[in-house]
Amino acid sequence: MAKRRGRQKQKFGKQPLSVELLQKQLETLVKQKKYRQALDKLKQIRRADPAAEITPSEATILSLRGQQEFAQANYLQAERTFRQTLELGLVGEGHYWLAKCLLALEQLEEALKLIEAAYNSQVLPKDYAGCYLKLLFLKEDTAKVEELISNQSKRFYAPQLHWARGILALQAEQFEDAVTHLKKMGRAATPGDRPTDWVIYAHQQAGNWDKAGKELRLDPFSNSSMFSLSSKFPHHPVRQRLIMAQVVATGKSLSEALDLDEIESPQCEAALILEMLSLIEEGNIHEAGHRAEEVDSPCDAFPELDALYRPLMLLAGEQAIKDNQPECAENFWSEVVNQPSFDPKLAVNLLPILRDEGSYHERLDILCQLQKWLKQDAKQNPSGWPDSRLNPTLAKLHCMLADDYMATGQYQKGLRALKEAERLCPEAPDVIGRQGLRARMNGHHREAIPLLTKALEVGCRHDEVYIALLESLESFGEDDARKEIRRRFGKHFGDLSVDLEIDTPAWIDALSSRKYRVFEQLTRAGARDAKESALQACRIFVKAAEDDPNTNERVTLDQTTAVKQWDQLLQKLTPKDKVPVLQAIFLSIQLFAKRKKGIAALQTQYQQQLFALAEQEPSARAAHIVLVVVKGLKPDRLKLAVGFYLQTVDQPGTALAQIQLQARRFAQTDAMRPLIDEAIKREPQNPQLLLAKATTFPAESPAYEKFKEQGFELARRLQDAPALKAFREEEAFQNGLAMPMPPALSELFDFVGPGGLDMENLLQRLAQEFLGENVPPEVMERMLPEFERMMAGEGPDFDLDEDFDEGDFFDFDPFTFSPPFGKPPSRSKKTSKRRRRFEI
Repeated sequence: MAKRRGRQKQKFGKQPLSVELLQKQLETLVKQKKYRQALDKLKQIRRADPAAEITPSEATILSLRGQQEFAQANYLQAERTFRQTLELGLVGEGHYWLAKCLLALEQLEEALKLIEAAYNSQVLPKDYAGCYLKLLFLKEDTAKVEELISNQSKRFYAPQLHWARGILALQAEQFEDAVTHLKKMGRAATPGDRPTDWVIYAHQQAGNWDKAGKELRLDPFSNSSMFSLSSKFPHHPVRQRLIMAQVVATGKSLSEALDLDEIESPQCEAALILEMLSLIEEGNIHEAGHRAEEVDSPCDAFPELDALYRPLMLLAGEQAIKDNQPECAENFWSEVVNQPSFDPKLAVNLLPILRDEGSYHERLDILCQLQKWLKQDAKQNPSGWPDSRLNPTLAKLHCMLADDYMATGQYQKGLRALKEAERLCPEAPDVIGRQGLRARMNGHHREAIPLLTKALEVGCRHDEVYIALLESLESFGEDDARKEIRRRFGKHFGDLSVDLEIDTPAWIDALSSRKYRVFEQLTRAGARDAKESALQACRIFVKAAEDDPNTNERVTLDQTTAVKQWDQLLQKLTPKDKVPVLQAIFLSIQLFAKRKKGIAALQTQYQQQLFALAEQEPSARAAHIVLVVVKGLKPDRLKLAVGFYLQTVDQPGTALAQIQLQARRFAQTDAMRPLIDEAIKREPQNPQLLLAKATTFPAESPAYEKFKEQGFELARRLQDAPALKAFREEEAFQNGLAMPMPPALSELFDFVGPGGLDMENLLQRLAQEFLGENVPPEVMERMLPEFERMMAGEGPDFDLDEDFDEGDFFDFDPFTFSPPFGKPPSRSKKTSKRRRRFEI
């Protein structure tokens, strides 16, 4: 029985692994940088065969492990590991890395003693003799260095001697000699050394920043890109420090010289702050805000930055909105809306951005905080918040809450919020409008129409109410009623060309609205001229939109889908019919597409197609110039392009005027004014040129009225039929644009636009409303110490104590009625880029 068990144990027992297999496992662990497991495996091999020759050796594995610990800033453990390598006989490499650990631990004396003892006992290999010289320089013992390179030069390699002589020359301010010696190095003086960096350092010490820039490849006129060299050593901290020194001395942009994401601790924070300050100096507050997000807060190294953070974020958010990047404004303002305490002024301006970026949960948080603040303020200042003021305001907030609850799928909460709004102020325009939307949601379209109509009549300016009413009337075939609604209320929603006496192509009507929701509505299949090719191009854009419009009326375009359908549409058309289609494609992208990757190239592609049509279809020339004006070229390039076109026409003055009159439908610009002024000097009796000049000014300005009136009187006196027609078209266009100016002071806050920072515009409006004239510039200067307030940390003065304008506070459209009024888009939420503090 015992023998049988023994045979079974011998047959089925665990067999020892071969030394060869263990060796392969050891090599794999080393390749995987699992050095602790590799050392365990080495011990296993020794137990299996004490006489086995093992590669790599224990000393080599320990050295690799120590280097890994050093890279992880675990200097104490790395020191212990490298002392083990010395005990195992790894001279040179072991001395070098142990000295680096001691230096990292600020033990220069110990490091020098270690290397000096190895040098004197002649166990320090010649490859590492340069370490001795460097430590002596750190100890400032230049006399010893001079003695060694003079009397014991044979114990050093030529690169080490040239390096030492170069550094001695630098210390003696003999810069040319220093550069000469350092250039002769040829190779490293110590492991990991870079001879080129020493040459750059010498140039910088001599103040030869141009030469240093060429060595760093930062010279914009050099044949090589600045990144061709730096990309060779993207992570090396020495090169990064040299570039940072160059940037500070020459005023260059750090981000143009280095990939900031590649910069490692500890100079990462300094680099970010340096770039941030450079961007502020350039006036690029938007990008400076992004850099500030990445700096640790609070910033122990630079406490002054903490005081700058809030005003910088406010200004960065304002500039982000101007740059059509509301998602960045959301990040900036969300960072400071609760710093140092809840800021209701900023919260109100943040709300529409959160809505348009699909940040419904974040918006709910802000709305709840705003509602809480409002109730507290009403208790503390009851005289300032009578029921006639408080209840409509709370009703408005409940309408906003209802919208966001619906958007996040919390339908019961949304309905309860709407009921509370009805209880607080049932006659409020927004409450009536939402009652109409609710009726339409439940399928009661007939009941919805009078509610939606009444809401608009009593002052509701919510886009969804207007669009829902148009769609409901269309579904019942009530075209006349639909036209009447457009005529009465379209001007409030950017539905511009409602003057039915002017026969404007439907695609121009849609695009000139400059409001995406109106644009979308007018491109529907049921709209007039549905078969018009240019309108089909607009409809393709709408169908290829991947999300809802942001505050700047822009959507993300599915470029692949849109291009495929646009190209198919263009293939069927004659050159003449392609012209308006290419215009419509270009303008759709220009006005309504978010500036994602590939958009600019796509827009240029269709612009070039239009330009190429000029040989076959003359009308393409004028159409192309219109797009050039809308897109916005630099003045010299614009003058060249327009001048070239005008040489090809019989009536250059009238042609120039028509370009401006067409372009202004899609963009308010004064770029053409110098060209128009020159043309007026040549053709002072051309009414269309005077009208064109008028349109280079804002429609509410005295200059606009002055030149328009002069042109009209001239056209009437001359009985110039084409010019009179142009004036009628301009009048129709302005009738569509005209919106009654709401009082600057109304019932709660005065917020000017989604940015809420345009104090100059606000004061101009107040002056015009109460004084009937513009405020003189010198007075305005005294009233707008905007920048000083910002830098003092006060932030933009939204002036909460003044009454608010419902059109600004309530009608920045707090909700795009999502479920059940429309499913909210699926968006990836952008998170703050605030960097974690580095652990060393």
